[in-house]
Amino acid sequence: IPDDGKVIVKTAPKLEIAETELDVVYGKEPVTLTIAIDEGTKVSYKNNDYDIASASSGKVTFKQAGETSIFAYISPKEDFSGIEKEIKVKIAKAPLTVKAKDVNLIIGSDAPEIFELEYDGLVNNDDKEKAFTVLPTAILENELPSSVKVGDIFNIIMVPGESSKYNVNYVNGILTIVENTSVYTTERNLYIKGNTGKLPVSIYNMQGLLVVKYDGDRDVIPLELVEDAVYVVKVGAYVTRILIK
Repeated sequence: IPDDGKVIVKTAPKLEIAETELDVVYGKEPVTLTIAIDEGTKVSYKNNDYDIASASSGKVTFKQAGETSIFAYISPKEDFSGIEKEIKVKIAKAPLTVKAKDVNLIIGSDAPEIFELEYDGLVNNDDKEKAFTVLPTAILENELPSSVKVGDIFNIIMVPGESSKYNVNYVNGILTIVENTSVYTTERNLYIKGNTGKLPVSIYNMQGLLVVKYDGDRDVIPLELVEDAVYVVKVGAYVTRILIK
């Protein structure tokens, strides 16, 4: 109590927020808060954990999975006291599938040291570096034996990473031993040998533009290309040039 014995009671300003609890999945677009205040007052925000969620200009942005609180407040001013309201935020991890890409390995070749991964479900314009604090990888379950032959299949197994944003489903891949692919032309036919993986056959001009693409289940392809020109043929990782006369 002041020395003069007077107690001044200040009126609290109006601060009403409809969204006192936000329960979302990572990837949710920012939420605009429904706020009612007195004319001429300004709402500010305190973020308990800026790495999880933050509020600014009446919008809450979700940054990674976790739980936190955001406090909206109006500072004391003249005849009004201050006021504060809590907004509880809970963000669940988003679903993500990471798969080891299947590989066709030409017999006699060394197994890859690095296997390509496919990501399905990334949100918020994330790439793999933003999605993971430790990146996942993939390795062969077993080394290729010396007795390996065409048609043998080996497992490519996933090594999980670490993510604070995603609940990850990991899918293993398959490495298949295939024949050495070869391509040749006679009498305006294109012959494909060793495409046991039924990989698509793509033909490009020398400017790098795709001219035509065929399903991989064809061993002989009639050619209707410009004569006296060179083309690039791609079958999986196999690439060669052909001359059409």
